[in-house]
Amino acid sequence: MVQCIKWMLWLFFLQLGDFMAKMAHSITDNAANLAVKATIRNQKPIILAVSTNDGLGLSGVNIMTLINLKNVYFVPFGQDDYEKKPNSLVAHFNMVIPAIKEAIQGKQIQPVLVEYEKKE
Repeated sequence: MVQCIKWMLWLFFLQLGDFMAKMAHSITDNAANLAVKATIRNQKPIILAVSTNDGLGLSGVNIMTLINLKNVYFVPFGQDDYEKKPNSLVAHFNMVIPAIKEAIQGKQIQPVLVEYEKKE
């Protein structure tokens, strides 16, 4: 019996700067990068949850490159500690399910950049 899978998507948690750089520049030196490239080639959604200390530094270029790719979606993210780690970006992990629901419909959940509440 053959079953048809209507939706296949990849959700990548804790995307570090090096992995996003490899994705942005199509470097396929491991299984995860090969899976991403194949999924994009097959026009299926990829959902990324960012976690990097350099998101507003040099890694920012790669994030912006990926945001502009078709079928690549982000879990909303923001600066987790702008005073101690001014370049750091972290996904709002409570937004994973809504981000998946939007990605399945071919939409990026908005807003992508969301403010973090500072914990006292």
